Amino acid sequence: MSYDFKRFRGLKKLRGWVSLDGNFWWGGLATLNGIPDPDTKQTSSRIGGTVSLPFKTHQSVKVAYSDGTYSRFGGTYQNLQVAWQYSWLGRPK
Repeated sequence: MSYDFKRFRGLKKLRGWVSLDGNFWWGGLATLNGIPDPDTKQTSSRIGGTVSLPFKTHQSVKVAYSDGTYSRFGGTYQNLQVAWQYSWLGRPK
């Protein structure tokens, strides 16, 4: 789910956006002598969000954060990302 700042009243010039992200995945099973063990099924999920704020015509800064909400095997971890974006594409005239 994402939301564009242009929809807020009074922020017509701001071209930023925010999003809320979530996922769930499952993976393989360990086997012993060809027999799968259902107790080893790998499952995990994460939730996070992203904010993108332009500061010049072709440049923006994006900050994203995510955290593990459920992890059956492996470590849960937090992730913070900061990115600078530059676009060579302009608006059509």
